Amino acid sequence: MDSVADTHRPLIYAHRGASANHPENTLAAFEAAIKFGAHGIELDVRATSDGVPIVSHDAGLHRAWAIDRAIGGISINELRQIAPAIPTFAEVVALVAGRTHLDIEIKEAGVEEAVLDLLGPLPRERWAISSFDWDILREIRGLDGSAELWVLCLAASAGAVEAADGLDATTLAVEQTAITPEVVERLAMRGRRVMAWTVNDPARAADLASWGVGAICTDDPASVMSVLSAR
Repeated sequence: MDSVADTHRPLIYAHRGASANHPENTLAAFEAAIKFGAHGIELDVRATSDGVPIVSHDAGLHRAWAIDRAIGGISINELRQIAPAIPTFAEVVALVAGRTHLDIEIKEAGVEEAVLDLLGPLPRERWAISSFDWDILREIRGLDGSAELWVLCLAASAGAVEAADGLDATTLAVEQTAITPEVVERLAMRGRRVMAWTVNDPARAADLASWGVGAICTDDPASVMSVLSAR
């Protein structure tokens, strides 16, 4: 059987921006990813104590910023003082301005409506919402019947596929070690695309591309794009 590698190149998403070379989930990391020509940016959204959507993977500030505070216990004004590099989601939307696609991972319930409101200026085809919490995706679907949704999962389990079917999600974002050619083919037969996360080995990226994954999320988009474009 011929490989799809001859004709298929997946879209490349910068994981938390170009985080191999810049502090993750910062405006600098996002701008660098855009300049590298990444097809999309993956980012994480949660809220401050006063309900402002901000961009941070962790619930706390210790790992990324060496500050022992929980984001949910800090107002946006205080966050600006102690960790000014953390952007609001509104600032990211303004920076990107439709120049690349956004994979917006919502980390906690309660920010769904605010996120959708802030996405208003962007063309609808330039963003999708993902989450490991599928109830969050169900809430988004209830608020917006046409929002593009991606089901985040460790593996393309029966439950994940069922959730994608129920949500009419276009994509299952699957941890890359759980992806095989059979997984990609099985989901394609159901009309679902596969995103592989997080892939920093160019050889692994090439294998995934040859199997027909629709997208690859990586900390180092420049390196992965260079390898795939040379194939």
